[in-house]
Amino acid sequence: MSYTKSVVTEGAEIFYDVEGKGPILLTIVGFGGDADTYSDLSSILSDEYTVVRYDRRCNSRSTGDFNADLDVSQEARDALAIVRAMKIEKVLLFANSGGAAIGLKLIEDYPEVIAGEFLHEPAIMKVLPDAEKWDEYVDFVYNTYKEKGPFAAMKEFSNSLVGFNPAGSENDVIDDKDGMIANSLEYFFAHEYPHISSETPDLEKIKKDNLPLVFMAGADSKDAYYARTARVLAEKLDKPYVTVPGNHVSFTTKKKYEMVEALRDVLNNTILK
Repeated sequence: MSYTKSVVTEGAEIFYDVEGKGPILLTIVGFGGDADTYSDLSSILSDEYTVVRYDRRCNSRSTGDFNADLDVSQEARDALAIVRAMKIEKVLLFANSGGAAIGLKLIEDYPEVIAGEFLHEPAIMKVLPDAEKWDEYVDFVYNTYKEKGPFAAMKEFSNSLVGFNPAGSENDVIDDKDGMIANSLEYFFAHEYPHISSETPDLEKIKKDNLPLVFMAGADSKDAYYARTARVLAEKLDKPYVTVPGNHVSFTTKKKYEMVEALRDVLNNTILK
């Protein structure tokens, strides 16, 4: 089964792709907001899962107010709109980076539609013990964007990444080096990055709801802030933490099969439990 549909919600048309058979696995992407980021993941898992991937509002095929700043609550409602449009009661969810921040908001606000969440290297800096340092870093990157433009900001942003570098040159970014989609750097830095980075989840509510939730980070990410957030959140919420192969975007690299098969193992073990 493979098809593309869209749902209109809160002033935007959100396009989503569906592939595979079996339990529904909704995916949420971070940087670039593009469904194609998960195309390899979907292809690999489609023998056992029905994978749903979508363009977040104002990215690729999806529309919206391009002058509005990202609202994590609204982004979670966009994901909910897809679930309801598909007439599904509950979904499994996989999300990475900024998408994982949206996923955590979805489980916080709408736990009734979540059968389990699997969050890979969530960009939720506020939970870190050195959060103030990362707040300053976000401000620095954002100010670089305002003063020098998106490519200069991307170079500074890349300094925080471990195990890969998507911004060696403007052409590297445009050519989608190492899977970092240059969907719209301008939009990302102007309206998404500073807002998704300031997300502060209600951990007490999430812990109280006690739904299946697994945090994971790539072995190649080492002590990158987004790998540490996975470990910190797992500890704070008393949930499993799993190390998987690869880096922050390993599902788009040469290690994609290793990473996605590791994800499959986590999915299957969680469901069987």
